[in-house]
Amino acid sequence: MSRDNNACAEEEWNQYLGLVADADLLQKIHKSKKCFQSLFTELANRIMKEKHEEWHTTSKGAKVSQGNSLQFCPYQVLDIVRDFNAEAGLNIRLLNWWGRGIYIFVYLGRTTAHRLLKQAPNRLTNYLVDQRFYVSMTASPWDYKGMVDQEHAVEAQSSLDWINIIDRVDHIQLFKKLHFENTPLKTQSVLLEEIIMLGEILKKPR
Repeated sequence: MSRDNNACAEEEWNQYLGLVADADLLQKIHKSKKCFQSLFTELANRIMKEKHEEWHTTSKGAKVSQGNSLQFCPYQVLDIVRDFNAEAGLNIRLLNWWGRGIYIFVYLGRTTAHRLLKQAPNRLTNYLVDQRFYVSMTASPWDYKGMVDQEHAVEAQSSLDWINIIDRVDHIQLFKKLHFENTPLKTQSVLLEEIIMLGEILKKPR
């Protein structure tokens, strides 16, 4: 059986033993995960009361998920709309990435991006510029390391060649970093407002 020499470095062995023996720390981590999962679940329930079908006709609602190893760190995710179709897709994602912070991402499939970014006057572009969003330049819309850690992104500007970006990566992924408020309720209210504003801008005109 092969041994991963990087998995258990001898010089850090005592630190690992200290961590696994620290019941108080492990309980705090567990409670923190439950707290953020609960916050996202309550937010999802509130969003389901909004007219999210008007934002995107094939909306599948909201879903909360979580994991422990996004670049070795825990994370919680709230997806709204959840249409990941490469052509007509649309999704709004909240990502609470431990060690980095909380981010909002907007995924637009190819034809959805063309439709939204060709509107004139362009409500979406104006909103993105005003709210200081970034445009991912990664080939994959899920390359969070590339977007956040390696900063493979550009600030949204009216002068950007949006069509060239769509043609190059076959989608648009927009994102910005958000901030936690000093209470869960205030945080939830700010996140809800952010999502609803985005949903209203993204929906098809009647």
